[in-house]
Parts: sequence; C-alpha cells; structure tokens
Amino acid sequence: LAEKVGLSAMDLLSGKKLQGAIMGGNRFPVDIPRLVDFYIRGLLDLDSIIAERIPLSAINDGFDKMKKGDSARSVIVFDQ
Repeated sequence: LAEKVGLSAMDLLSGKKLQGAIMGGNRFPVDIPRLVDFYIRGLLDLDSIIAERIPLSAINDGFDKMKKGDSARSVIVFDQ
C-alpha cells in the first residue's frame, strides 16, 4: 500500500477515473438483488454459514457476544 499511483491531467480531462477498493468492489443496487435471487432459487447457500440466529428481543446479548468474540456470522431474526 506504499506504492504511489499517478494520473496525468489529460487522463482526467478525457474522463478517466481512479477508483480503489479493499476486498473487492461491489455495486449494491445490482449485486444485492442478484444475490437475493440466487438465494431464493437455491443457488446460494447462506444458511450453512450462519452460526446463530438471535431474536430481536435478545439483540443486546448478541452485541455482547460479538464484542467478546463469542459469536460470528449471527443473524437478527425479527419475527420471533
């Protein structure tokens, strides 16, 4: 990350842009609906990576577990 990147004024004037991303880039308006569709059609298995489902009434306990490092990939369930 110590490397410098240069861009000429002509590049900027011609419409080029410099964009960075850490851990990949995403386009939420496009990616999220697509991922939801994959999940609904059974093409994306998210259920197996969920470690714990926490009811909304226990959200503070969930945050405490997260801060302690006792819980990973938890999901808050709103209808329980």
